[in-house]
Amino acid sequence: MSGKVVHFEIPFDDGERARTFYRDVFGWQVMSVPDLNYTMVMTGPSDPEQGPTEPGFINGGMFERSAVFPGKAPNLVIDVSSVEDALAQVEAAGGKIVTEKMAVGEMGYTGYFTDTDAPNSISGLFRPLDPERVLDSRDATRVGGDHFDGAAKTMATLRFPGLPQEMGAVIMNVTATATGGPGYVQVGPNVAPGGLTIGSHSNLNVERAGQTIPNLVITTAAQLSDGASIYTLGPAELVADIFGWFTYSNVG
Repeated sequence: MSGKVVHFEIPFDDGERARTFYRDVFGWQVMSVPDLNYTMVMTGPSDPEQGPTEPGFINGGMFERSAVFPGKAPNLVIDVSSVEDALAQVEAAGGKIVTEKMAVGEMGYTGYFTDTDAPNSISGLFRPLDPERVLDSRDATRVGGDHFDGAAKTMATLRFPGLPQEMGAVIMNVTATATGGPGYVQVGPNVAPGGLTIGSHSNLNVERAGQTIPNLVITTAAQLSDGASIYTLGPAELVADIFGWFTYSNVG
């Protein structure tokens, strides 16, 4: 393991804006690599095959923030002889693995981690998803595994299959429809042993019969396997569509 810093990476939300900024301000050469959704950066005289042609600087790259390339701040790239061994040592020393070993085209392999002073540097990042229905009490196929049948005081469990363990919260659109009278809808973490604390809050208020009311809901998930709970006080059918999640934060 050499332990040398050999590269840097700058995350962006708008690639053209980021490339223009560093090119115009510092004179960096930037080269997009569409196949990798990545931008190579030359900060000084460089050979395309060998890298820097004089001492005193390193080159880097830019990437679009995503679940594969997380981060809110620039990354340092450290040369190691084995990505697996290096990640194991990071974890043993109290660091946190962000992404396991993965291929970088045909150039080699990489993995991402945070050190012991930055346990939350990737916490609270929003990860958008294509909208997916996780509950529809009107549907005879029982999307979500529960059917309210328009009943009052009904509880269901929402599951989020396919989401990673670092999920800390989900964002959903929740709709009450075919309401039978005044009431409310409550969504929250399905925490053992009693589950959702009924009456602690309301995410959607129903005023009368015959309403269709949507609302944006963000709820934590205590553990991915536990999912979340949704409760209705007052007869209503419920529909829930998830369209994003937030990375876990251990700030208490």
